[in-house]
Amino acid sequence: MLCVDAGSKRNKSVEIVGRDKAILLLEGKDLDSHGLNPGNLLYAEGIETLNAVMIYSAYGFHFALDLSLSASICQETLDVNNSTILQTRKNAELEIHVQDEIRGSTYSVSEALNMPQSSTSNPRSVFQVQPRDLDRTMIDKCWLTANPAVDMLAPIGQGQSMLIVDGELGRKRGFIYDIAQGIHINRKGEHLQSVFVVEDKTNLEEVLKGDEMLRSSVVVYPDRNSTDLEANKLLATFIGCSLAEMYRDSGRNSLLVLPEFVLFHNVWRRGQRLAAAYVEKQRNTIPEALFSPGADRGDVRKFYSSLVQRAAKLNEKNGNGSMTMLQALGDKSFSIEDTEKVENKVEIDNKEQKEYSLTDFENPLEFGLADLARIQALVDRGISLTLENLEKIGIQQPGYRIANDHTATANSVVLNTDEKKKYWGLVGPLQTVSSLRQHSEELKSLSDGHLCVQRPVSKRLSIDIRDTQEALSHFAIDPRNSLTRIGIGTNINDIRDTRPVALRKAIGGLRLHLIELLDIDPSKGKLPNRAIAWTHFFTEEEGNMASLELEVCVGFSISRGYFDGERELCLLEDGTKSVFASAIVSEISVDMVENIQSGKVKEAELDSFVKFVLEKCVSKI
Repeated sequence: MLCVDAGSKRNKSVEIVGRDKAILLLEGKDLDSHGLNPGNLLYAEGIETLNAVMIYSAYGFHFALDLSLSASICQETLDVNNSTILQTRKNAELEIHVQDEIRGSTYSVSEALNMPQSSTSNPRSVFQVQPRDLDRTMIDKCWLTANPAVDMLAPIGQGQSMLIVDGELGRKRGFIYDIAQGIHINRKGEHLQSVFVVEDKTNLEEVLKGDEMLRSSVVVYPDRNSTDLEANKLLATFIGCSLAEMYRDSGRNSLLVLPEFVLFHNVWRRGQRLAAAYVEKQRNTIPEALFSPGADRGDVRKFYSSLVQRAAKLNEKNGNGSMTMLQALGDKSFSIEDTEKVENKVEIDNKEQKEYSLTDFENPLEFGLADLARIQALVDRGISLTLENLEKIGIQQPGYRIANDHTATANSVVLNTDEKKKYWGLVGPLQTVSSLRQHSEELKSLSDGHLCVQRPVSKRLSIDIRDTQEALSHFAIDPRNSLTRIGIGTNINDIRDTRPVALRKAIGGLRLHLIELLDIDPSKGKLPNRAIAWTHFFTEEEGNMASLELEVCVGFSISRGYFDGERELCLLEDGTKSVFASAIVSEISVDMVENIQSGKVKEAELDSFVKFVLEKCVSKI
């Protein structure tokens, strides 16, 4: 990565003054803030091969990737000691030359960037600008994922960017692959080109071995021999996006599946530290306005939006194509607050009986004058300084803020440079609680929705379940924290319900219905059978695939109260593989399937069919 000083507006050249693997820091007096855009190429004097590509701007600097180390497409490495000068060239952008048909192809980063140019190839900018609002249209249709909880509660629209928040990304087959496979299976004849950006091509082949989706998908993966693997993975992500956009821009549909986004966080933080070190050298201080936690929020949002907001559904004038983006977030990034809660619970268990003294609160980096006044008030009233009592007045235990939040500084304290670097996260681990939280929250707000994946400790759901939290924990996604900004909004003039017509008719406003069912006092008895029925149907089982007709029939039956009885409820155990679900699949006619898929099915027809199947199942008990 190159860092380019964006100070003035003279000659278009910059000088290398530092390096972190493929990350280079450059000083220049010529590149104004509008002089470079993501994707612009930089060249060294006297070297004909390209050397670097601009990726983003922040802190008044430009940042770019050194292609000689991050992509292995340039033989000559930039030499810091020689004060190499880099220059821009008009309209020079990093491109890949793609053939018209690439289904089933796999590319490393170097292979993609070195694809030969020919009369039949299609040049694509790797850092393509996101579509304008005038080129987009309203998303009014979703992809069916074969997961009832997702399709009914947080549908994924065609052209939407959706975060998949999964605390177990490390397992062999992640939830994101289940969703991608479900979309592929349920596309019902619609053209869909899948593009996977993966960290390990071999692992993907093992996970999707024999799957028809893998044989037709395009796979982009990093060069394992790259000097800077993080920079190489970043390039792989943008290359995969460009390949998916090729199908969207030709009037077709594409699905882009991206890896863990903590990669972007790490690249950003490395660039931030280079810039901070350079500024400190020049000014003998680190400005709070530039480098204190949260000061770079606008730049962080722009950095993520350059990729996330490339997902779009284009209007008729631009071919009606769409690119849907699935982005993975693991427990280290998005779920950082949940991680803190677990760690804090351990602290509480260990220290709930401990009593603190006033001397424990003397660190001015944690406790300001207002904090000390509240603590002194407890002492004056003879109240012991236990963790429980401190929390009642909003005071954390000593050491907590220093360990968990680098923004914890009292307003009255003036930090020296070493303290700034420590508490602002400019030294030490790249991944701190405050920086991960900031990046994940910005990514959440920029995306069109997020699915919070759940995996209960016990797969078996008790019939006499009484606890709302236990029931919710069995849902494939957490309905309280998962959402879609496209598809089931309240303003019907601006946001359309993207769910299939038959599904809308069958379940209606399911979210509000679930709130009513689950909002009960456990002391008054077990949950209503209808709430338990929904829980059974929404429990995630790896490899389970529910068709639209199954979702409609089961959803209709539950919402109409046909499983409110004890005998009927047992027929829905095991969800999509239950006795009732299996009977639906075996009994449903071709005409009924067609009517459901076309949205022409009538309520009376659906009601008669599900009652017939249910009675047949009950008679066998």
